[in-house]
Amino acid sequence: MLSNRSVLFYAALAVITLFSLHMNLSAVNGTVIDGLIRGDSREYLAYAYNLKVHSIYSSTYPLSLDTHPIPDARRTPGYAFFVMFFLNLSKNDWGLTTILYLQAILGAGVTLLTTLTFKRALPGWCSIVCGLLVAISPHLINSSVYILTESLFTFLLVLQIYLLIVAQEKRNHYLFVLSGLVFGLTWLVRPTTMLLSLVYIIFFAFNVKNKKSTWKELALFILPFVIVFSAWTVRNIEAIGKTSDPQLAINFIHHGSYINFMYKDNPESYGYPYRFDPQKVTSMGDALNMVKTHFEAEPVRYISWILLGKPTQFLSWNLTESIGDAFIYAPLKTPYQSAPLFTTTHTIAKALHMPLMLLAIAGSLYFLFVYKTTNATIKICSILLLYFIVFHMIGAPFPRYSIPVRPFCYGLALCFLYKLYPLILKKDANRNDHPMPE
Repeated sequence: MLSNRSVLFYAALAVITLFSLHMNLSAVNGTVIDGLIRGDSREYLAYAYNLKVHSIYSSTYPLSLDTHPIPDARRTPGYAFFVMFFLNLSKNDWGLTTILYLQAILGAGVTLLTTLTFKRALPGWCSIVCGLLVAISPHLINSSVYILTESLFTFLLVLQIYLLIVAQEKRNHYLFVLSGLVFGLTWLVRPTTMLLSLVYIIFFAFNVKNKKSTWKELALFILPFVIVFSAWTVRNIEAIGKTSDPQLAINFIHHGSYINFMYKDNPESYGYPYRFDPQKVTSMGDALNMVKTHFEAEPVRYISWILLGKPTQFLSWNLTESIGDAFIYAPLKTPYQSAPLFTTTHTIAKALHMPLMLLAIAGSLYFLFVYKTTNATIKICSILLLYFIVFHMIGAPFPRYSIPVRPFCYGLALCFLYKLYPLILKKDANRNDHPMPE
């Protein structure tokens, strides 16, 4: 039987989940993008169209039903399959509006899952605050209004972490398998989680050493991911004659080699320095040579760019791809221009953004290397955040790529604040009222 406190928590959880759904649906209804299908969106739609019409995975943009697309592997197929499933060529909008509404529902799911995840590390009221921060985040809300991977990837990433934490706590073999499968799906949507598999193996190895996991649990978790990865690799060998297309990895290293995302400090080149650089990069060797060239030209500035500039850029409020602020592509119309609820929550979220990001980084470092908590939620989320920061220190730290980890940033920031609270007020750090779970 639920206690009064539990009933109150689940009632509050229902309210903020519905509030989040309202914000996401309102954003989809009230936003008009200046060219919804362009850039990356154009490629994803091309993949989905060619899969549906020709059963061929290709980024060749459809000009007619007679087009014979050439197979490629430039992007992993997770998001394209998601779009294809709901694509309806008999409608004027090809069913894209349905996809945007589904992404709005996923946005509410992110709020729900984030709250439930950090309920395992914080008192109920504090996890509700975490969920509320997710629900009002303009970046997370706006991810619903584009035909881009952010919405689906964020949902899958939060779901995978939640399942892994519960599996770890309950030592449930079925949940380990399910978490591993969702992990494989996150990689299919955005392959930045590839190296995260190695981090997870290290994490499990330490847990096995401390008798908190078994090798069987690791195998149950990692095997579904290996199967998904292998299936895509085999497809690539058969379709294009190689295991993968390295172009996006080349771009990732190349675009991140320019200090402050500018070509020779030219402000006009900000965000797209490679467009101003006459030197072309066509291979990974070229990209690494570019890194070497920029480092040798200004070694001190380059090291500063990697250690400080890239993490700051990665977690910054302003997105570099468009007009800045919380928009990937420029909106012709958005509720953030006039709707009081949106303008107010935008102001609150922006004011809290940088303090929360700093607290999240400090908290993840503190919990992993100083306090060394045994709480699975805090440990796994800290590892995840640091992984994404370090990963984007290697290549291009576009702020857009940090949107999926922001729910974890909010939770870790609150965990750190909760731990610091008695010290700030000079109270007993070992107080017994709602102690942090270990």
